[in-house]
Formats: sequence, C-alpha cells, structure tokens
Amino acid sequence: MSEQEGVSAAGHVRNSYYFERQALGPELILNPERWGVEYAYRGREKLQRRDCHVLEQSFSDGYESTLYVDTESYLLIKAKATDVDPTGAEAEIQTYYSDYREVEGVSIPYKVSVYQDGQESVQVILTDVVFNSALPDSLFVVNR
Repeated sequence: MSEQEGVSAAGHVRNSYYFERQALGPELILNPERWGVEYAYRGREKLQRRDCHVLEQSFSDGYESTLYVDTESYLLIKAKATDVDPTGAEAEIQTYYSDYREVEGVSIPYKVSVYQDGQESVQVILTDVVFNSALPDSLFVVNR
C-alpha cells in the first residue's frame, strides 16, 4: 500500500476492472459469451414506483452485479454491486439511471447518480449528447 495514496495495488486493479466493465455498456448484454458473463433472472421488484425485471450478472472472475430493468421501457433503472471504493475498502455501489431522452434513435440517461454505502458520491447530468462529432485527435493526447 502506498502511504501517499492509502490504496493497495489490489484495490487499484479491482477498481480498474469495475470501470472497464462499466465502459463495455450494452456490449455485455449483446455478447455475454465474448466477455465471460452469465445472466440469471431473479423475478420482479418495485423500484421508484416502477416494476422492474431483476437480473443477476455474473462474470467469470466471480464479480457479480444486479441490474434492475423497467418492465415497460426495458431501460436500465439501477445497477448494484459490491466493489472496492477509492480507498480500497469494500463498499456497496448503487448506480441510478434516469431522465432518459432519445438521441438519434438511442435512449440515453441524462442523469446518472452513484451511491457508495448509501451516500451519493457522484452525480452526472448531461446537457447535450452528440454522436460521431468531428473531435480533433489532440483532445485525446495525455500530457505527462
């Protein structure tokens, strides 16, 4: 563990896997066998006055999360998992997706709220979404 960071190397690695999984988005549902993911249907549950299908998502490395999908719109409302927080401690992470808007035929959650152990830790609110805009490569250069 680094004294400066207060996080173990194992915590950094596990945290990076969490973000890697999040970045795959719908790919995990569309091609689960490619990513070593299995799904199990766990019934229905009421969440925020909505009926939701509850799916358990299991990865080949043992990581599990629970997905709550609206029974009418089939949009993801919530994801829940136990993971490592930035300090390396285990925490229950709950991510809520809301304010869906259609952009070029794709439903996008304009609000995403992340809670760690019941405390809101991150809130993202989108103001505009544009696909395939002409961004210059210089925006993706990392300065060291």
